[in-house]
Amino acid sequence: MNRSRIPRPTETQALARAARCPRPPAPVPALFAALLTAQTAHDREGVCLLTHAIVRRGGGSR
Repeated sequence: MNRSRIPRPTETQALARAARCPRPPAPVPALFAALLTAQTAHDREGVCLLTHAIVRRGGGSR
């Protein structure tokens, strides 16, 4: 059986491509919703990551 080869990018190529087109940051309300979900699931790492993302976006200011 002859299978055609599907070209797959290497990790280096995938990271280089992702670095060329940065994604827009998530809106702060979506980050807060994800934070509530992480807290409900007792996901400490998720809570930490989302808290830092909210602070970087300036969503934690009064």
